[in-house]
Amino acid sequence: MRRVTSDLMARWVLANSIAGVSDTIILGRIRLSADLIATAGAVGIMQGLALRWPIRLVTAWMLATAAGGLLGGVVGGGLRAAVGGRLGFAAGLIAFGAAVGIAQVLAPKRQIPTSGWWILANAAASILGGVAGHETFERLGGIVGAVAGRVVGGAVNGGVTGLILTQLPQNSAGEK
Repeated sequence: MRRVTSDLMARWVLANSIAGVSDTIILGRIRLSADLIATAGAVGIMQGLALRWPIRLVTAWMLATAAGGLLGGVVGGGLRAAVGGRLGFAAGLIAFGAAVGIAQVLAPKRQIPTSGWWILANAAASILGGVAGHETFERLGGIVGAVAGRVVGGAVNGGVTGLILTQLPQNSAGEK
């Protein structure tokens, strides 16, 4: 098992924070589905770059992450609407994270071999990051709250998935 490396962890958390806020700044909040695809795609690009993968793997990872984000958005949005309230919000976030994790596990060359842990980490990261980001937004409000919420949510998400990532076997996460 790999030990947590401060360099990889720092790159991973930073990548998730930057990606989380990038679509808010660049695209604004156009529509939920576009927002989910943009966020997931940005996360995929930044994660692949944080891992220092070749561009072909970054592209495959980004596409898988965006596809998982779209599927997770549809399923998670449906759950959120069907269940409603805070429980619906939580169920939607868990479904979103799990869908992204599944898509990343199925990405070309299967870069994440311990699929069960990776899917669970994404689901947990999604709900923890989502709640942290939402609470930050609620407390600050406006554009500052939206941007800060994305940064905080991305950092929490990156922290949770980063802990699992850094524990994967040496060659699975692209680090040599």
